[in-house]
Amino acid sequence: MSRSLDEKATDYQWVLASATSSAIGRGVAGTYIKRLTIIPLSLTPGSVTLQDGSETVRTLFIGGTGVAGVNREFRPVRLDLGRLSRNGAWKVSTGADVIALVTGKF
Repeated sequence: MSRSLDEKATDYQWVLASATSSAIGRGVAGTYIKRLTIIPLSLTPGSVTLQDGSETVRTLFIGGTGVAGVNREFRPVRLDLGRLSRNGAWKVSTGADVIALVTGKF
């Protein structure tokens, strides 16, 4: 990964709860995702998936009842991805009661 690309990764985009295939940025190949922060809004949030263009959908966060910590609270999950899309737009889908903040260069 080019350090200069990572240093320029200042764009961000919110993906709201229950979003389906939300394209990141301009929706083109070469879009760089530095980080995906998943924010559960309840103790039973839905899942979060990521897809590179037409490639297979990858589940990054399963959600469900197992997200609560010992103190029955939920915390954001930070995923450092550092990936360029190869096959078109990155697409993020979120279930109920979960949002995502995508940062990168788009």
